[in-house]
Amino acid sequence: MSAGVTAEIARTAQVLRCRPREIDFLCRFSAREIRALRMAIFERMYADHRETYSRIASASRLLPMKVTAPLAQRMLPPRVSAGVVASLPPDQAAAMSGRMSVDYVADVASFLSPALAEPVLSRLPVQLINRVADVLCDREDHDTMAEVVVALSDEQVVAVVESIGDAETLVLVALRVTDDAALDRLARVLPEERLQDMVGWASRRTALWAELAGLLGRLPAAQRKRLLSGVRAG
Repeated sequence: MSAGVTAEIARTAQVLRCRPREIDFLCRFSAREIRALRMAIFERMYADHRETYSRIASASRLLPMKVTAPLAQRMLPPRVSAGVVASLPPDQAAAMSGRMSVDYVADVASFLSPALAEPVLSRLPVQLINRVADVLCDREDHDTMAEVVVALSDEQVVAVVESIGDAETLVLVALRVTDDAALDRLARVLPEERLQDMVGWASRRTALWAELAGLLGRLPAAQRKRLLSGVRAG
């Protein structure tokens, strides 16, 4: 089972509040197909609770931000906060995130879909994004890291990659990016040196090289040729 399929099954299980093994029959499908299913389930579940999330979001505007943020962190589980974030104006959600603990923001990020996360995460300061990325890396939560990276701006992506020192982490995150358009953007945005480091690192590890080769196959031919030629030259 590929890392992408494993990641999508784990993400879908989280949305459904079940164990991955309870839905491992999904392994017969591609990561792209499981992702589409997950997005549909997420959107349906969010729609079912939209009114509740909206009421909580409206109530949060009645108090000063310095009171609302710590209160929300103390009272709301990360799953509920993720729904409320999607119901807040992005600027307000981003401002509130800056007043919460980094661990809590990382917890909430694990329940956000990229579509809902992008308007908020792209507004967060690079320093906060890097701290959240550090927490996720320490947890070895490569699935959430892959989702977060997809939702970031180009500038934020470069900053996060620069803050992550080892090629192994970057490879493990990249293998879990299941959206082809996002993968293409990441390959274009990341510094050439870091990309070469990632491909070179994986090429020396038999267990991962086959998967990374499959990931490279999803990139446009010109990008794939450039990266592989760098490995051969090295």
